[in-house]
Amino acid sequence: MPDSYGQRPKKADVLTCMRCAKEAGRDGASIRRCGRCNRATYCGKECQTMDWPTHKIECRQIVQEMELLRLTDQLRADGANLPINSKIPTNLSLVIMKKDLHNFVERYRKQFCMSALFALGLTTDPTSGRHTIECFVLTLSYHSDETQLNKRVQYVSGQARTFGAVMKRMRESEDLEAKRDGFIGCVRMMAELDGLSDAVEFRFGMDVTQWVMGEMVWEANLKRLLAA
Repeated sequence: MPDSYGQRPKKADVLTCMRCAKEAGRDGASIRRCGRCNRATYCGKECQTMDWPTHKIECRQIVQEMELLRLTDQLRADGANLPINSKIPTNLSLVIMKKDLHNFVERYRKQFCMSALFALGLTTDPTSGRHTIECFVLTLSYHSDETQLNKRVQYVSGQARTFGAVMKRMRESEDLEAKRDGFIGCVRMMAELDGLSDAVEFRFGMDVTQWVMGEMVWEANLKRLLAA
């Protein structure tokens, strides 16, 4: 049962108790809303308690829908890959997992960018152009019972993947734009998690040749940083 009796509804709302049909103002009745869903209305604790076995299923569904909408809006505000006109997922756990994926990528963005440069061999030969035909792909796993983000989302593997023809043309255009701004190029990193994906792009210059981490140890170093 809800912890609180709730707040008074606005005058424009239906001021009728869902249990006894008593209207606000009659016989001193004061109608208030359910403290969880903010939709069901009751004249007092007694009616609310008696109606709870019937209302609880609808109440939980309403609360879940509101949380789903809130998380979806927050994902869009955070810049996650969820178009405005896309169909809102009906599975709350899927939305939570997508948000965790986005937050994980953003939190370790620098570490992933560094690993991508090493994995693509750009620290030894920045002008090879390999970044225009390949992207760095992270495969991740999800553990919903964990409380910490870097435990819920865990690194599995990282590898270079060749772009398709359409993406190659897009990458060439982005690369030219990066060069006009004084960079050597632009690398794309994609994270994949149980059918979901989140991507970031970053530009790099000749300074990457000064980095000392060897190409063969980038994965071990990435695992160490993620576990910290």
